[in-house]
This record gives sequence, structure tokens and C-alpha cells, in this order.
Amino acid sequence: LLITTAYKHAVQPVIMVGPGTGIAPFMAMCQQRQHLLLQSEIRRNGVEPSCDTEKGAATSNRSGSSSDSSIYVFFGNRYRKKDFLYQKEWNEMCGAAAANGDDDDDAAGKEQRTVAGFYAAFSRDTAKKVYVQHKLAEQKEMIWEVLGKRQGYFMLAGNAQKMPDDVRNQVREIVRVMGKMTEKEAKLFMLRLDSKRRYVQETWA
Repeated sequence: LLITTAYKHAVQPVIMVGPGTGIAPFMAMCQQRQHLLLQSEIRRNGVEPSCDTEKGAATSNRSGSSSDSSIYVFFGNRYRKKDFLYQKEWNEMCGAAAANGDDDDDAAGKEQRTVAGFYAAFSRDTAKKVYVQHKLAEQKEMIWEVLGKRQGYFMLAGNAQKMPDDVRNQVREIVRVMGKMTEKEAKLFMLRLDSKRRYVQETWA
């Protein structure tokens, strides 16, 4: 369901949240998007796309061009040094900051990258545990822009225990605050996302 929905609505922005091995399906989707971006650049310009080797991302030769199909990835795991899955691949798709597990806000949107924003939470690297829901809270403006204004999608994959509820509660709180809604209105907003398959999750024990 996750992959089918993402490909069917590829023109819309997508928020992908994949703690632990939940990141695997999103890596596959991003690799497919990367391929499509490169092919699109070739067809549009009739030449091989330029590539910023430092950032590892395809760039557009058409000034001022932008896409509404932005991808924002949230990844979580225990330790950065040994649990950063697909670190090399994320670096190639969204720049050097992702290789270090750092947010890449400054560069986001400045070039046609496969991944517009990458946010990593490593829960055991700090005295206070940080999880993906905390990173979502830090990016509340972007979350609301995608879900509330741009008709985007929110996709979640990973462990089926506590994480899915924690993430959904955080998203609902962001919707309530940023959308200036009551608690009831925020819950109804989330249900509408569910009914339109704009909030989808795939979890396992």
C-alpha cells in the first residue's frame, strides 16, 4: 500500500517516517524517484543532467524551476555510528549533512534533489532520548505545509508497538497547533487523511 500510493501520487509531496528497518521501503521509493528525476532532466534538456558531486544530487538547468513532489525523510535508530542504515545512499540523495545524521534545512529546496529534507534521531547518543516524533515536532511548519496546504502524503513504516501511536499523536498535535484547530477538529482532519489514503502506515511486530 505504501509503495503503490507513493507512485500513484508522485506529483505530491511526501513525508516518510521509517525508524529502524522501517526505512527500507522508503529507500527503494527514493531510489526510484532519483531515477525518474534524472530521466526527466534528460528529456527536458536533451543532455545528461548536471550533478553536484559534493551534494550527490541532480540539479536542474532551468532557473527558478521547482517541483511539488518533494520528499522529506525521518529516520530513527539507536546509535549513529552502527545503526545509520543506508548512510551512503542518503548522502548521495540529499547531501553531506545527511551522512552525519544532521538536519539539512539550509540546502533544502535550493536544488532539485531526490530528498528535500532528511532528519535523523539517534535515541542512545544523547542523555535525553530523541525519537522521530521529536524530530517531527521540530519541523512542524513543514509538516503543516505538506499536509495542510499542499495536499501531501504522510507515510509510516516500522515496529508496530508504541511508535505508530506516538507518531500519529505528534502529527495530530502539529495539525491542531499549526491549523489553529480544536482537538475535535484535529482528530477529524486526521480521519480525513486516513479516508483519502494520505496518511498510511505499514507496521510489523
